[in-house]
Amino acid sequence: MNIYDEKVLTRVFDSVTDPFAIYDREFRILKVNKALMDLFQMDEEQLVGNLCYKIFYQRSAICDDCHVQEVFRTGEPRMLEKRVPVPDGGERFFEVYSYPIKDNDKLVVQAVEHGREITERKRAEEKLRESEEKYRSLVDHIGIGVSLISPNMEILTLNKQMEEWFPQIDPKKRPLCYRSFNDPPREGICVYCPTIRTLQDGKVHEAITDTPAGNEIKKYRIISSPIKDTEGKIVAAIESVEDITERQSLASQLLASREFSEEIINSITDSLTVVDPKTYRILQANETFHSRVGLEPSKAV
Repeated sequence: MNIYDEKVLTRVFDSVTDPFAIYDREFRILKVNKALMDLFQMDEEQLVGNLCYKIFYQRSAICDDCHVQEVFRTGEPRMLEKRVPVPDGGERFFEVYSYPIKDNDKLVVQAVEHGREITERKRAEEKLRESEEKYRSLVDHIGIGVSLISPNMEILTLNKQMEEWFPQIDPKKRPLCYRSFNDPPREGICVYCPTIRTLQDGKVHEAITDTPAGNEIKKYRIISSPIKDTEGKIVAAIESVEDITERQSLASQLLASREFSEEIINSITDSLTVVDPKTYRILQANETFHSRVGLEPSKAV
């Protein structure tokens, strides 16, 4: 059997489950296989001799992204993902590969187009993209910072709040978190880092940071949680970040104010107490009072 015999080649062509077509330089269809005829629900007589863009893409002129045209122009193979309308009124997606048929390795006289269906993959990608957009919108409006950190401590994603706090960071470059979140950058992982512990043991960890930010120190409350794949392997950590700098400052001021007040009260030589007017419970007393009544502070109040 001669494998180059036209009948043999036709049988091979028809046995391929992906749709195939051969075009001339005017984009007329010269040959099709059974898979392509089944896809468009047309027989060979209806297809051969017609212009490919009219039949396959329902257009009156060559497609703007026509890669077969590029094959004829350059003599090099091309691949493109295309949305193809089908007779049932729907659309299907294909990876379309085009190869040149050359005359003496110089002039491209024909082109072979081969489509591999990827409809299910494209639908899954679209659903994933819709899901990502929905959750991205949610994460961007929850009022706290959210970052995704890789096992190598690279920043993978930042939500809107984190982008406002750290506008200089570009997650596309996968920068190291301990260098990017600190100004000046740290040379190593922060000693209090909860994320490195999460990445190591797969548990939720929390910490209050001392983050250098130029001439000041910012304090963030970070809760790190693991993200695992279907086999339970840790693939990333998600950080929820809250700026508590102002809150910590107010707490420190309040504590200092209270300690100062207690110092003044204790310096008074007379007994002094603060009493709840409703319950008559002693809320606060100075050291003179404690010594005169003979009670320790915890028992007097």
